[in-house]
This record gives sequence, structure tokens and C-alpha cells, in this order.
Amino acid sequence: MQSRSIDVRHIQPADLPDLKKYFFESPPEFLRSIGLKPMLPAEAADFDLRWQQRFADRQQNPIPCLTVFLGDERVGVHSSTHYQAGHSLIMHAHFFRSDRRGQGIGTISYVKALDIFFGEFGLQEILFKTPRQNRAPMRIKEKLGLLPIAEEVIDWPALIAPLETHVFRVTPDQMPELRRRADSFASR
Repeated sequence: MQSRSIDVRHIQPADLPDLKKYFFESPPEFLRSIGLKPMLPAEAADFDLRWQQRFADRQQNPIPCLTVFLGDERVGVHSSTHYQAGHSLIMHAHFFRSDRRGQGIGTISYVKALDIFFGEFGLQEILFKTPRQNRAPMRIKEKLGLLPIAEEVIDWPALIAPLETHVFRVTPDQMPELRRRADSFASR
């Protein structure tokens, strides 16, 4: 996988149809396998309105959400929750294209997203709370050399039920090593 063919950019309105399709049209068994409640068609208007408001307000409140591209193809997002300006956020990854999962895109896009979040949002730390049953993101953290710092049960509204997670913490000083590891995978 060539690193330069993977790009991470700030989310734009043109990215929303793919994001919406992921949450509203992914097979329910896939969403359940990663612990998410399938979104109901009745929630679509609220989804659209929330994103319209976020885009309208992004000058005062930047949106810590990035779209992942493979060439010109939109393949996923690195989103966030629990954003505390100038301090931290919890980073998530959602890959829209099931045929693009497992190709090493995440190993490279995670690091590119971390660079943007640290560089442009001035964060001191980025956390991942990765459900133990979600093997793909656990493998990415392993490839990058990240070790869990704790275990935690999370119970967020989008989840089917509380999930046991491994908590990972990344700080800006770890970025040179993460870039080196991502580059080594990109050159394979």
C-alpha cells in the first residue's frame, strides 16, 4: 500500500453521503459486530441537520473529523468524540467500503489523522477506546506499537450495550516513531 495514495482531509459536505450511507445502510450484522446500534431511517433528518449545523458553525467550532481517501476514492473517516479544545479527544475510525477493509489503509491513515489532530487542533493527547472484539483496529494499534494503558467499559448512546475496551493514549512525542512504523508498512 503506497502511503502517498492514502490521504486524510478535513471533512466536507460532499463527504456526507458516504458517511450517512455507512451508518444507515451498512448491514445491521456488521454494525452490531462492532457494537453500534443500526441507525433508523427516522433518524436521517436529524443526522443531516446536525451536520448542517456543524458545517455552518465550523469557523467558531472546528470539526475534528477527517475523511480518508485512497487516491480519489472516499473510503472512510477518522471521527472524534469527547473533544476538549487544546487538550484531547477520543479518535474513531469508520471505513465505508467493506472491500477496502484489511488492506492496510488504516495503519497509514491513523498516523496521518493523528498528525492533523495534533498539529491543527493543538492537542496534548489522543485516546482510543477500542472494543476488544473489534479485531481490525486492535491489529492497527499492534502494528503501530501502541500498547493499552487501561481497560474500561464504555456505555455511549450509539452502542447496543456497554463494551469492554482497551484504552490507548498517544501524545505528540510518540509521532516520530508512529510515522516511522507507518512508513515501514507503506513500503511493503
